[in-house]
Amino acid sequence: RYVTSPPTLIRDVVVVGGFVYDNQSAYEPSGVVKGFDIYSGELLWAWDFLSPKAIKWDPSQADFPKNTPNFWSFGSADEDLGLVFIPTGNTPPDFYGGHRSPEQDRYASSVVALEATSGNVKWNFQTVYHDVWDYDIPSQPILVDWNDGLEQVPGLIVATKRGEIFVLDRRNGIPLTAVEERNVPQSGVPE
Repeated sequence: RYVTSPPTLIRDVVVVGGFVYDNQSAYEPSGVVKGFDIYSGELLWAWDFLSPKAIKWDPSQADFPKNTPNFWSFGSADEDLGLVFIPTGNTPPDFYGGHRSPEQDRYASSVVALEATSGNVKWNFQTVYHDVWDYDIPSQPILVDWNDGLEQVPGLIVATKRGEIFVLDRRNGIPLTAVEERNVPQSGVPE
């Protein structure tokens, strides 16, 4: 696991993700996201993809669970809302997900809004369910003022590897434009 993108800075917290190899095994390092105090360097919180709540973690504790999604791209931050928006990868390995738990899939290939000071999940918008095709989100969420025809709302725009563009309310993750979900053919692979 190593950092591939600049950290996101919000409310004196530096939020850092990291890259993991996603086709090497089904036992990759954790994709944990960490928030550090900008002045002291102290680890304030650590958010693991298996939980909606961040924890106060110290290095003497056991390591984080293996084989979770990760946050390797660029994040965005809204100082007024106190939220950091992270685009996420999928649970490794690609092309087979029969070993994955629902918790491993919950935040994969999503935009996740974390509270900057606690690291807790405020909301999550998943673009692909049970992603086995490496359709994680490589793009930095773009923050905009969105006019929905009635009022101006704080919006978030994110593009995917599939060429889809999602426009969300950054306060709660609710789509501001139509989103159509479609079933896809299922394989005959067991589990």
